[in-house]
Amino acid sequence: MEIYIVRHGQTDWNKDNIAQGTTDIPLNEEGIKQAYIVKEKLKDVLFTKCYSSPLSRALTTAKIITNLPIIKDDRIIERSFGKLEGNRINYDQLVTHWDYKLNASPFGEEKLKDVIARAHEFNEMIKNLSDEEVVLIVSHGAFMKALHFDLVGFDENTNFLDFRINNCEVCKYTIKNNKVIEFIKL
Repeated sequence: MEIYIVRHGQTDWNKDNIAQGTTDIPLNEEGIKQAYIVKEKLKDVLFTKCYSSPLSRALTTAKIITNLPIIKDDRIIERSFGKLEGNRINYDQLVTHWDYKLNASPFGEEKLKDVIARAHEFNEMIKNLSDEEVVLIVSHGAFMKALHFDLVGFDENTNFLDFRINNCEVCKYTIKNNKVIEFIKL
């Protein structure tokens, strides 16, 4: 099985370093261009299924990339950032947001363990598909971090900030016997 995970294209809030979380911000012009670039990059991939977050920035990206019917799945929506949504990202605070042992939510954000639990539930469903499937998943930066570490493995000492994905960046995972045998960023 092959899984391609794509982060949505740029929004004005991405451009201005504002935390979006579950706030539904649309793609900007650059984000639309980025999605068309991904479409071209993946034009020879024969996807069999496409899953998208229901937020418009992900859904629009998915609609640009593929003509397949898109399965909206609430489990792959972005991590809620609570009171931080709509505010500039404070990169010094990110360490506490991604500390597995701390698992704090001082601003009402979704706890890391809860995001990982959603990712795990979604990944288990995907892994139960046929080995012949080629799956496109369009989601969000923070949630993709949880998806990635659930797929490749982590422990309580993992530095979740070591994995970063830019707007419209593509990650490809090859899965065999329910294990990742190859991971590459395209």
